Amino acid sequence: MKLIAVNFNRGNQPTADDHPDRDDLTHQMPLQEAVKVYRATQEAVAAVKRARLTIPHRPLAENGVDLNPKLTSDLASTPSHTLGKLLTQFTAIADYAAYAAALADIERVIEEHALEYVTARVRLEKSGTVQEKADKTAVDPRVRAASATYFERMAIATLTQTLLENYERDLSAVSREITRRGNEMSRTT
Repeated sequence: MKLIAVNFNRGNQPTADDHPDRDDLTHQMPLQEAVKVYRATQEAVAAVKRARLTIPHRPLAENGVDLNPKLTSDLASTPSHTLGKLLTQFTAIADYAAYAAALADIERVIEEHALEYVTARVRLEKSGTVQEKADKTAVDPRVRAASATYFERMAIATLTQTLLENYERDLSAVSREITRRGNEMSRTT
């Protein structure tokens, strides 16, 4: 059975030619399973597009570099036009971060299933008592490598989610300041 590594970061569909001699891959999955996972991911993106939803791209600042808005230390003294600009920037980066967090979580789930597959496959090769098989499986280099890949994807998903939450919190702070100013204006008129 031809096996291949599951890694869709390149955006290319996996083929047997990608890794012709790789029966020692750390997180192996049969080629047809890897292709199914890839196609399912691509179908999800296509379904989003069919729903006429826009997949966000990394937002750019006015000078063409990646947008990286920073919350000012004193929103109360920030000019209104700057608050409006910050609101727009944090909205754009939060939209992008939400999409990136979803993709990171999908990759985490894919690697979680790959780890489960490798663990089960390795476990079938082992002999001994239930505990001995579990211990031998846990220290097998293929399982350890698949675990490392899974934990890397889990860390990326966690960090991406944290950044999204940070952007959303900053967006809320800017929005509250704009609302506070609007309320002050209505009280004075």
